[in-house]
Amino acid sequence: MRRFTRAALVAVCAAGAVLSVVPSAQAATSGQGCRYYYTSYFPGPNGQTTGYGDYPEGATDPEGRVCQDGWWVDQDDNGRF
Repeated sequence: MRRFTRAALVAVCAAGAVLSVVPSAQAATSGQGCRYYYTSYFPGPNGQTTGYGDYPEGATDPEGRVCQDGWWVDQDDNGRF
């Protein structure tokens, strides 16, 4: 029983160490921009109705949202993003 407890403790600690690295890896890739999928309702800048476009950080999509930290962000009531 003692061996099982030690093995379980080591497994939990290892899983915790791995999970603590994942958010920093995601943060490193989030500054790469945002992806916007074109549809007939929201076409692309050149009239595309299918496909997608990759937008850099700070760019505006066809709906008027801004790419911030890998996410599309709407304006709040005060006009800020």
